[in-house]
Amino acid sequence: MRDAIPGGRSRLLVSAAVAALALALYWPATAAWFFQDDLQWLAGTLTFHPGDLLDINAQQHFYRPVISLYFWAATPLFDGSPVLFHWANNILHAANAVLVFLLAARIGFKPVFAFLAAVYFLAMPAHIEAIAWVSALAEPVTTFFGIIALYGILEPAERGRRWWKPLAVLAFCLALMTHESAVVLLPLFVIADWAFLPPHEGTPWLRQWSLRLRRFVPYLVVLAIYLLVDLSVNSRSYLV
Repeated sequence: MRDAIPGGRSRLLVSAAVAALALALYWPATAAWFFQDDLQWLAGTLTFHPGDLLDINAQQHFYRPVISLYFWAATPLFDGSPVLFHWANNILHAANAVLVFLLAARIGFKPVFAFLAAVYFLAMPAHIEAIAWVSALAEPVTTFFGIIALYGILEPAERGRRWWKPLAVLAFCLALMTHESAVVLLPLFVIADWAFLPPHEGTPWLRQWSLRLRRFVPYLVVLAIYLLVDLSVNSRSYLV
């Protein structure tokens, strides 16, 4: 896999430009107040305790521990300010755009095309609700962890950065605990592994796929445990 990531200074400058564009684009959203579910999340922090997440049988709604912990910590930290909550969403979107740039460069895009990929990502109209609505934070958080996991999977072990592999599994786990949509990440990981990591030369096709799939056993274990918990919780949700 060809490494097209530019040098340190160039990478920093491009990343800063991508982040600045994202923040500028969504700056008007910081003037908005809370909307619909936002107030419910804020009010829920009055009776929520992190230990509640361990009582699976008591969960009656979607199981999204990362988001529950975020609002529990952010509500007193931001002092209930809608401006700060919106800026948190905007900064997260900017971080995701930078990750898209780095990921695109990692898989072989030339720097200019990696930059354009990041700009396309940050400017997509489909992202407006997920960024401008405080309660939709789960989507960009899932994206954040998903991109980190994908980057870790595509980081070749021969680079001597073996810590990327456990980090990728952890990021996948956190993505699942953020939003149910993260279940689709595992097929994406397998496809990306096949598309961008070179096969072992001289290894039969069937053996190559066996080696590839073996690398995803930890992800399958994490996914299986998550599904057992999530399906149990969702079976008691009035929305399911």
